[in-house]
Amino acid sequence: MSKPAGLAAADAALVERSSRLIDAGYKKLAGYESPRQGFEWFGGDPGHEALTAFGLMQYHDMAEVMPVDAEMVERTRTWLLNRRNGQGGFHRNPRHLHVWSVQQDIVDAYVLWALTEADAAARKSQISNSKSQISDLRFQILDLKSEISNLRYQVSSTGE
Repeated sequence: MSKPAGLAAADAALVERSSRLIDAGYKKLAGYESPRQGFEWFGGDPGHEALTAFGLMQYHDMAEVMPVDAEMVERTRTWLLNRRNGQGGFHRNPRHLHVWSVQQDIVDAYVLWALTEADAAARKSQISNSKSQISDLRFQILDLKSEISNLRYQVSSTGE
């Protein structure tokens, strides 16, 4: 079944618009990074743990479709890990502004979930990269085997 006329152009326009919106969202989100790390509603200090966790997950999702600043992602992850309180939870920005974060257990669970999801996404990406590298190595090995076979043939043909 073929696409109706004009659909390819619409697809290209949709991809272009989507790319622009994702790029704009990425830049806007990056602008909320706090001077002393983490993310806050307006980019101020101190960072907000739940918002930072949300940002971390957004960056990992964006990395599936566009380049993302790996140093910022690692900085964000490290900041969250450094906010651990030593009791299984996380310290909290006293300026949190949403009702659900009144219950510290919910915030702790959300931050832990975000870190876990982001780490799983990073491992998935690393595994994918490793598989690609292994595939490249297999092709290189096949090329080398072919070269060795050619050299053996040349040597046997010359009688040496």
